[in-house]
Amino acid sequence: MSRVGLDYRYWIYLEDVKEEISYIKNKLLLISSIIVLLLGLLLLFIIRQSLKIENKRHAATKELLVSRQRYKTLVEASAEGTIMLQKKEIIFCNKKTAEIIGIERKEIYTLALNKVFDLNWTSIEKRMNKEGKTFNTPVKIKTGLKEGKEVLLSISQLTYATEKSFIIIVKEIDNQ
Repeated sequence: MSRVGLDYRYWIYLEDVKEEISYIKNKLLLISSIIVLLLGLLLLFIIRQSLKIENKRHAATKELLVSRQRYKTLVEASAEGTIMLQKKEIIFCNKKTAEIIGIERKEIYTLALNKVFDLNWTSIEKRMNKEGKTFNTPVKIKTGLKEGKEVLLSISQLTYATEKSFIIIVKEIDNQ
């Protein structure tokens, strides 16, 4: 016992406290550094994966554009009237189609198929599902300079850009 009545064994020395604080501080610094390193690695992994996904998306977009250009070239090069239909909308048609119908090409794109030809597209789709992927049907033109003229539509189903699409060949019945 000391003079004052306190036992020196239980005294807290300032150096011991500083040493303990330094030890805890170093441990926290090490743990924080490890966490930051792991977060950095995780962020790097996420960025790398995002870059891969973006590159794949870019390649798929480019492939789709090339495919679209091929179909457009195919439709344009056809000597017969050709229409490409997707989601019940005309996405391509060639000059010959406009000549057969008797309207401007740009006007064809604004019309639904059943406004151009006298047909029921829903029944044609049902018929195609029963009979296969291609069939012919005579129809009358409903618009343009040649309204009322009968033409033969040869409709073929295909997959374009992962969606069900149709190529429609328009033939003048008089010229067959």
